[in-house]
Amino acid sequence: MAFSIWGILAVLLEAVRPYFPALLVVLLIEVALLGWLLTKRELWRRQAARKVTVACGVLVFFLALAFIPAFTKAGFDDLRGLLDYGVLLLASLGCGVAAGILLYLPIQAMLVLRQA
Repeated sequence: MAFSIWGILAVLLEAVRPYFPALLVVLLIEVALLGWLLTKRELWRRQAARKVTVACGVLVFFLALAFIPAFTKAGFDDLRGLLDYGVLLLASLGCGVAAGILLYLPIQAMLVLRQA
């Protein structure tokens, strides 16, 4: 059986399609926060926001590690080899990094509001 990149992307699109409205809302909130925060750039607290963001990303990594098999309607006993565990680790890492990136602006906004 041959796999193509277009086939994989089509399956991924079908899996993510129900979440598009929520992703659009998150994207609009992020853009609005970025616009507001760029006007208050002198109040940014980069180090504090980075620490909180990394902690949240690590938390999401471990949660994804536990719940991704259930999302695919599988269990940990279905993971057979190194490839299965590697994909689970990389998918969880991707979720953690994405969560950290998406949470940076809201956390920065909370720190700016707290300071003002």
